[in-house]
Amino acid sequence: MRHANAYLLLHLAEQHYALPVASVERVVRAVAVTPLPEAPDIVAGVITVAGRILPVIDLRKKLRLPDRPLSPDVRFVIVNTSQRLAVFAVDSVTEIIQIPDQELVAATSLLPSPGALRGLTVNNDEIILIEDPDLLLAATDNLSLPTTVPDQQQGESP
Repeated sequence: MRHANAYLLLHLAEQHYALPVASVERVVRAVAVTPLPEAPDIVAGVITVAGRILPVIDLRKKLRLPDRPLSPDVRFVIVNTSQRLAVFAVDSVTEIIQIPDQELVAATSLLPSPGALRGLTVNNDEIILIEDPDLLLAATDNLSLPTTVPDQQQGESP
């Protein structure tokens, strides 16, 4: 029997995406984001979470999807990558699904340069694009952010 992997199912612009559950710290409602001058286009700004300043990545821009303004309906997925904690802004998060290895189609079998796309699968007749959180952050590698802020400067945490 093959090992089944757990993925967090999320939605952006009517498309289904998934992130490995192992990389997800938590999901919270969107809060006000502080813009950063000269940040990469996909960085919407920063928020504080439990005393940590985290970049908010607009996955719609990263994945070349139509813009949608941040609103209370947006969800923030706090993701732990090999480089840093980051926040992915997504339209919605629906569930955790198990995807057996044999049901995954490697992105490299379909595209010569798949970017952050790790693979694809079908769930309830919907194609799900499985993304690699580390590669989604590739455009922000040069972004240097502190990991904590002093208590007296700390804002609201989700």
